[in-house]
Amino acid sequence: MKMLKLTTRLQYLTAFMSIGAFAILFHQPANAQRITGFTEEIENFPFQLHDIIKGQLSKEEEAQSVEFAQFWSTDYFAPEKKAEIVEISNLLLKKTDVNLSHFVSLMKILLNLKYNEQIQKSFDTWLNGLKMYAEDPNIVITTIIKFIQNSQSIFENNILKIRPAHKWSTSNGEYSVTLDSVLTFRFGTLDLICSNETDSMVILATQGIYNPLSETWRGKGGKVTWARSKLPVDEIFAMLSNYRIDLTKNE
Repeated sequence: MKMLKLTTRLQYLTAFMSIGAFAILFHQPANAQRITGFTEEIENFPFQLHDIIKGQLSKEEEAQSVEFAQFWSTDYFAPEKKAEIVEISNLLLKKTDVNLSHFVSLMKILLNLKYNEQIQKSFDTWLNGLKMYAEDPNIVITTIIKFIQNSQSIFENNILKIRPAHKWSTSNGEYSVTLDSVLTFRFGTLDLICSNETDSMVILATQGIYNPLSETWRGKGGKVTWARSKLPVDEIFAMLSNYRIDLTKNE
Protein backbone atom coordinates (compact mmCIF):
# COMPACT_ATOMS: atom_id res chain seq x y z
CA MET A 1 0.00 0.00 0.00
CA LYS A 2 2.86 2.40 0.87
CA MET A 3 4.60 1.74 -2.48
CA LEU A 4 1.29 2.19 -4.32
CA LYS A 5 0.80 5.59 -2.71
CA LEU A 6 4.32 6.64 -3.66
CA THR A 7 3.94 5.47 -7.26
CA THR A 8 0.63 7.28 -7.58
CA ARG A 9 2.17 10.43 -6.19
CA LEU A 10 5.06 10.32 -8.66
CA GLN A 11 2.71 9.71 -11.58
CA TYR A 12 0.64 12.65 -10.48
CA LEU A 13 3.76 14.78 -10.16
CA THR A 14 4.98 13.84 -13.62
CA ALA A 15 1.61 14.56 -15.18
CA PHE A 16 1.74 18.14 -13.95
CA MET A 17 5.17 19.31 -14.98
CA SER A 18 4.25 22.97 -15.21
CA ILE A 19 5.63 25.09 -12.41
CA GLY A 20 2.19 26.32 -11.44
CA ALA A 21 0.80 22.82 -11.02
CA PHE A 22 3.97 21.72 -9.21
CA ALA A 23 3.61 24.61 -6.75
CA ILE A 24 -0.03 23.69 -6.11
CA LEU A 25 0.88 20.05 -5.54
CA PHE A 26 3.40 20.98 -2.85
CA HIS A 27 1.50 23.98 -1.51
CA GLN A 28 1.61 24.60 2.20
CA PRO A 29 -0.28 27.30 4.11
CA ALA A 30 1.67 30.53 4.55
CA ASN A 31 1.80 30.00 8.30
CA ALA A 32 3.11 26.42 8.04
CA GLN A 33 6.28 25.75 9.99
CA ARG A 34 9.45 24.67 8.24
CA ILE A 35 10.28 20.99 8.46
CA THR A 36 12.75 20.43 11.29
CA GLY A 37 13.74 16.91 10.30
CA PHE A 38 13.41 14.38 7.49
CA THR A 39 11.34 11.34 8.42
CA GLU A 40 12.53 7.75 8.34
CA GLU A 41 10.18 7.09 5.41
CA ILE A 42 13.01 7.57 2.97
CA GLU A 43 10.84 7.56 -0.15
CA ASN A 44 9.31 10.85 1.04
CA PHE A 45 12.72 12.55 1.13
CA PRO A 46 12.50 14.44 -2.21
CA PHE A 47 9.08 15.82 -1.34
CA GLN A 48 10.16 16.97 2.10
CA LEU A 49 13.33 18.41 0.58
CA HIS A 50 11.21 20.40 -1.85
CA ASP A 51 9.09 21.73 1.00
CA ILE A 52 12.26 23.10 2.59
CA ILE A 53 13.90 24.68 -0.47
CA LYS A 54 10.93 25.66 -2.65
CA GLY A 55 11.25 29.34 -1.75
CA GLN A 56 14.79 29.43 -3.17
CA LEU A 57 14.22 27.53 -6.42
CA SER A 58 14.38 29.09 -9.86
CA LYS A 59 12.09 27.84 -12.63
CA GLU A 60 14.87 25.56 -13.89
CA GLU A 61 15.51 24.25 -10.39
CA GLU A 62 11.81 23.52 -9.90
CA ALA A 63 12.02 21.23 -12.92
CA GLN A 64 15.17 19.64 -11.50
CA SER A 65 13.30 19.00 -8.25
CA VAL A 66 10.67 17.08 -10.21
CA GLU A 67 13.39 15.11 -11.99
CA PHE A 68 15.12 14.39 -8.69
CA ALA A 69 11.90 12.98 -7.20
CA GLN A 70 11.63 10.64 -10.18
CA PHE A 71 15.31 9.66 -9.94
CA TRP A 72 15.00 8.95 -6.21
CA SER A 73 12.11 6.56 -6.89
CA THR A 74 14.31 4.36 -9.10
CA ASP A 75 16.60 1.64 -7.79
CA TYR A 76 19.78 3.67 -8.47
CA PHE A 77 20.27 4.32 -4.75
CA ALA A 78 20.23 1.26 -2.51
CA PRO A 79 17.93 1.62 0.52
CA GLU A 80 20.99 1.83 2.77
CA LYS A 81 22.42 4.68 0.68
CA LYS A 82 19.11 6.53 0.76
CA ALA A 83 19.00 6.17 4.54
CA GLU A 84 22.54 7.54 4.78
CA ILE A 85 21.67 10.55 2.61
CA VAL A 86 18.62 11.26 4.77
CA GLU A 87 20.72 10.92 7.93
CA ILE A 88 23.30 13.40 6.63
CA SER A 89 20.55 15.78 5.53
CA ASN A 90 19.17 15.74 9.07
CA LEU A 91 22.61 16.54 10.44
CA LEU A 92 22.83 19.49 8.05
CA LEU A 93 19.34 20.65 8.93
CA LYS A 94 20.23 20.78 12.63
CA LYS A 95 23.09 23.17 11.82
CA THR A 96 21.06 25.27 9.38
CA ASP A 97 19.57 28.63 10.26
CA VAL A 98 18.28 30.76 7.37
CA ASN A 99 20.42 29.96 4.33
CA LEU A 100 19.16 26.77 2.67
CA SER A 101 21.16 27.04 -0.56
CA HIS A 102 23.32 24.03 0.33
CA PHE A 103 20.26 21.77 0.08
CA VAL A 104 19.69 23.03 -3.47
CA SER A 105 23.33 22.23 -4.28
CA LEU A 106 23.04 18.81 -2.64
CA MET A 107 19.95 18.03 -4.72
CA LYS A 108 21.87 18.95 -7.90
CA ILE A 109 24.85 16.80 -6.93
CA LEU A 110 22.57 13.82 -6.30
CA LEU A 111 20.74 14.40 -9.58
CA ASN A 112 23.98 14.68 -11.54
CA LEU A 113 24.80 11.12 -10.57
CA LYS A 114 22.46 10.21 -13.44
CA TYR A 115 24.77 11.78 -16.00
CA ASN A 116 28.31 12.25 -14.68
CA GLU A 117 30.56 9.22 -14.49
CA GLN A 118 33.26 11.15 -12.64
CA ILE A 119 30.82 12.00 -9.83
CA GLN A 120 29.75 8.36 -9.70
CA LYS A 121 33.36 7.29 -9.06
CA SER A 122 33.85 9.85 -6.29
CA PHE A 123 30.44 10.03 -4.67
CA ASP A 124 30.75 7.52 -1.82
CA THR A 125 34.00 9.05 -0.58
CA TRP A 126 32.60 12.56 -0.98
CA LEU A 127 29.44 11.65 0.95
CA ASN A 128 31.53 10.20 3.78
CA GLY A 129 33.43 13.48 3.91
CA LEU A 130 30.23 15.48 4.04
CA LYS A 131 29.00 13.31 6.91
CA MET A 132 32.27 13.78 8.79
CA TYR A 133 31.97 17.56 8.51
CA ALA A 134 28.27 17.56 9.37
CA GLU A 135 28.98 15.57 12.55
CA ASP A 136 31.81 17.87 13.64
CA PRO A 137 30.46 20.39 16.18
CA ASN A 138 33.40 22.71 15.46
CA ILE A 139 32.51 23.15 11.79
CA VAL A 140 29.78 25.75 11.31
CA ILE A 141 27.15 25.56 8.60
CA THR A 142 28.58 28.49 6.61
CA THR A 143 31.79 26.51 6.13
CA ILE A 144 29.87 23.39 5.11
CA ILE A 145 27.83 25.45 2.63
CA LYS A 146 31.08 26.53 0.95
CA PHE A 147 32.26 22.91 0.90
CA ILE A 148 29.08 21.67 -0.80
CA GLN A 149 28.91 24.53 -3.29
CA ASN A 150 32.62 24.28 -4.16
CA SER A 151 32.18 20.54 -4.69
CA GLN A 152 29.19 21.14 -6.93
CA SER A 153 31.21 23.61 -9.05
CA ILE A 154 33.94 21.02 -9.53
CA PHE A 155 31.49 18.23 -10.33
CA GLU A 156 29.57 20.32 -12.87
CA ASN A 157 32.03 22.81 -14.40
CA ASN A 158 35.62 22.05 -13.30
CA ILE A 159 35.54 25.30 -11.29
CA LEU A 160 37.37 25.32 -7.97
CA LYS A 161 36.27 28.70 -6.67
CA ILE A 162 34.29 31.71 -7.89
CA ARG A 163 35.20 35.08 -6.40
CA PRO A 164 33.61 38.49 -7.13
CA ALA A 165 36.61 39.52 -9.23
CA HIS A 166 37.68 36.21 -10.78
CA LYS A 167 37.36 32.44 -10.79
CA TRP A 168 39.74 29.51 -10.50
CA SER A 169 39.17 26.55 -12.82
CA THR A 170 40.95 23.52 -14.24
CA SER A 171 41.44 22.47 -17.84
CA ASN A 172 39.93 19.03 -17.29
CA GLY A 173 37.71 17.15 -14.88
CA GLU A 174 39.97 14.21 -14.11
CA TYR A 175 40.44 13.86 -10.37
CA SER A 176 40.15 11.49 -7.45
CA VAL A 177 38.58 12.23 -4.08
CA THR A 178 40.39 11.11 -0.95
CA LEU A 179 39.36 11.26 2.69
CA ASP A 180 41.52 11.11 5.80
CA SER A 181 41.39 13.94 8.33
CA VAL A 182 40.08 16.17 5.52
CA LEU A 183 38.52 15.58 2.12
CA THR A 184 40.54 16.60 -0.92
CA PHE A 185 40.30 16.52 -4.70
CA ARG A 186 43.55 15.29 -6.24
CA PHE A 187 44.34 16.35 -9.79
CA GLY A 188 46.92 14.95 -12.16
CA THR A 189 48.65 17.08 -14.78
CA LEU A 190 46.44 19.92 -15.97
CA ASP A 191 46.33 23.68 -16.50
CA LEU A 192 45.17 25.76 -13.54
CA ILE A 193 43.42 28.93 -14.71
CA CYS A 194 42.63 32.15 -12.86
CA SER A 195 40.46 34.38 -15.05
CA ASN A 196 38.21 37.41 -15.05
CA GLU A 197 36.32 39.14 -17.85
CA THR A 198 39.42 40.67 -19.44
CA ASP A 199 42.50 38.79 -18.27
CA SER A 200 43.77 35.42 -17.14
CA MET A 201 46.77 33.76 -15.57
CA VAL A 202 47.51 30.13 -16.41
CA ILE A 203 49.74 27.65 -14.63
CA LEU A 204 50.58 25.17 -17.37
CA ALA A 205 51.25 21.48 -16.78
CA THR A 206 50.84 21.55 -13.02
CA GLN A 207 49.27 19.13 -10.60
CA GLY A 208 47.80 19.62 -7.18
CA ILE A 209 45.47 18.91 -4.30
CA TYR A 210 42.41 21.05 -3.60
CA ASN A 211 40.68 21.28 -0.23
CA PRO A 212 37.11 22.54 -0.85
CA LEU A 213 36.55 23.14 2.88
CA SER A 214 39.53 25.46 3.44
CA GLU A 215 39.50 26.52 -0.24
CA THR A 216 43.23 26.05 -0.67
CA TRP A 217 45.26 24.55 -3.52
CA ARG A 218 48.64 22.88 -2.97
CA GLY A 219 50.40 22.54 -6.30
CA LYS A 220 53.55 21.02 -7.69
CA GLY A 221 55.40 22.18 -10.78
CA GLY A 222 54.15 24.16 -13.71
CA LYS A 223 54.80 27.25 -15.80
CA VAL A 224 52.93 30.51 -15.19
CA THR A 225 51.94 32.53 -18.27
CA TRP A 226 49.82 35.60 -19.02
CA ALA A 227 49.04 34.87 -22.68
CA ARG A 228 45.59 36.47 -22.60
CA SER A 229 47.27 39.77 -21.66
CA LYS A 230 49.22 39.39 -24.92
CA LEU A 231 52.47 38.99 -23.05
CA PRO A 232 54.91 36.72 -24.92
CA VAL A 233 54.75 33.26 -23.38
CA ASP A 234 58.37 32.45 -24.18
CA GLU A 235 59.68 35.68 -22.67
CA ILE A 236 57.47 36.42 -19.67
CA PHE A 237 56.77 33.39 -17.52
CA ALA A 238 57.59 31.86 -14.16
CA MET A 239 58.56 28.28 -13.34
CA LEU A 240 57.12 26.81 -10.15
CA SER A 241 58.19 24.02 -7.83
CA ASN A 242 55.96 23.51 -4.79
CA TYR A 243 53.43 26.25 -4.15
CA ARG A 244 50.22 27.02 -2.26
CA ILE A 245 47.29 29.26 -3.26
CA ASP A 246 44.60 30.55 -0.94
CA LEU A 247 41.62 30.72 -3.30
CA THR A 248 39.63 32.86 -0.87
CA LYS A 249 41.88 35.84 -1.58
CA ASN A 250 40.35 38.37 -3.96
CA GLU A 251 43.72 39.13 -5.54
